[in-house]
Amino acid sequence: MHDFRLVRSLRHSLSISIQSDGSVLVRSPYGLSRSYIERFVESKHVWIDKSLEKWKIAKANSTHKDIGIGSSCKLEGQDYPLVAASVARAAFDGQHLLLPLRFQAESQALPPSELSCRIREELSGLYRQRARQVLPAMTAEIAAQHHLRYSGPSITQARTRWGSCNARNHLNFSWRLMMADPECIRYVVCHELAHTVHHNHSEQFWQLVGQLYPDYLSARQRLRHLGKELVATGW
Repeated sequence: MHDFRLVRSLRHSLSISIQSDGSVLVRSPYGLSRSYIERFVESKHVWIDKSLEKWKIAKANSTHKDIGIGSSCKLEGQDYPLVAASVARAAFDGQHLLLPLRFQAESQALPPSELSCRIREELSGLYRQRARQVLPAMTAEIAAQHHLRYSGPSITQARTRWGSCNARNHLNFSWRLMMADPECIRYVVCHELAHTVHHNHSEQFWQLVGQLYPDYLSARQRLRHLGKELVATGW
């Protein structure tokens, strides 16, 4: 049987996923015995094997793109150049993503891969700040229009989920969502708000998503493409 990491929470069903590091994550409701969960994992060994093989192939074919001064990164769907400027922390001036001046010196002193990591870490603060500005207001607006109740949202650093809704209708959104275009951001908010009514992906759930955001199929496709792009570029 495959080794796996177990996370228990207030949910209604078991799920298995392959994480970005190739580990197997099992999410379980409280109360299920370890032996029951292990039997469930064993019953899914064919799917796990196939998924791990796909992960290995994707990892072998991925080439992380180094970024530096003069490169570009996404903010709300648009590519903006990275520029060193007299700022204390990463900022956006409407045309450029601004980095503190120290990155100009570090671009000459650090290996490209290490510089890229530092730039991504610096930019993550800007994305978090932007997420706190955009997402609570958008969520409140849509929820009020459709009389939906929720708590949050919280901003997380999740890599494999744009958003989530727990059994108590608390919403979470990844700050990485701020790299998506505004309509994709709106779709994710509608998707998670729909989970406050249907805690599953049933036909009724997708009908509600369609009411909240009619063009959701196009947004889902763009998000899949963006997700692959972010993985390939080290985000």
